[in-house]
Amino acid sequence: MKKAGYNLLWLGFVILIGFAACRGEEVGTASYFLDNQSSYNLISRNWGNEVIVNSKEKVKIGGAASFGGNPGIGGDLILYRDSLGTEIVAYEQIPIDVTLWIVEEQGNTTYGSFHFTMVLTDNMLK
Repeated sequence: MKKAGYNLLWLGFVILIGFAACRGEEVGTASYFLDNQSSYNLISRNWGNEVIVNSKEKVKIGGAASFGGNPGIGGDLILYRDSLGTEIVAYEQIPIDVTLWIVEEQGNTTYGSFHFTMVLTDNMLK
């Protein structure tokens, strides 16, 4: 069920991009990834998605689009992990500090497409 919601959100995002392209407007896009190099499985509930990121896995946890510019990355990042059957906060970045993320430009258009990746290790977790 959670996967279906994520797919509908992604479909809406694709339709938004297609609509903008038909109107001739530039749209900037951003994709947010978590590179979980810790020994724990982590849960992200950011940007309207719930995503489980297994240990030693890199997964897209969100994205955004913006007419007339790149949306960048904003808001908060709160990640959870299981501790003896109870979810606890494992990592917080409130507000997001983009200097802690790896930023990669994916296109060479005016507004571009960017990937933002947060790499987490055991010593960064609570």
